[in-house]
Amino acid sequence: MDMLFSALIIVALLLLALEIKFGTYGAAAILGAVLLSLGILGLMQGFHYWHPALPIALSIALAIIATFQGYLGFRVRKEKRLAGAEELLGQTAVTRTPVEKRGTVMIRGEYWQATSDHPIPAGADVRIQRVEGLLLHVKET
Repeated sequence: MDMLFSALIIVALLLLALEIKFGTYGAAAILGAVLLSLGILGLMQGFHYWHPALPIALSIALAIIATFQGYLGFRVRKEKRLAGAEELLGQTAVTRTPVEKRGTVMIRGEYWQATSDHPIPAGADVRIQRVEGLLLHVKET
């Protein structure tokens, strides 16, 4: 019988982990909390000095944490990406060195190699036209 209750706890923990990883809108967290409560209550039958509300409260707390983390993960997935060269297109940067054939620009706190068709002095604002590998093609604004 202890194996059954131990299995319930393991399945409950897996469901709580799934909630955190995939954000199932609380479905896995609630089911995991119920299974965790049943598993802990089943294992605690011999411990009569523990109040039965303790495993239920623990399970509810874990379910709330898992649901909240799943919600945060879901929200992060919907946000706009802030990384990658494609995100630089159309952004404004500042030249740190003169850009003739090659120069350096700073955008979002990062130094990038840049090139332009026309000479651009250091300190000028430029707009990123395209990205080729790690080289930015810029035009003075």
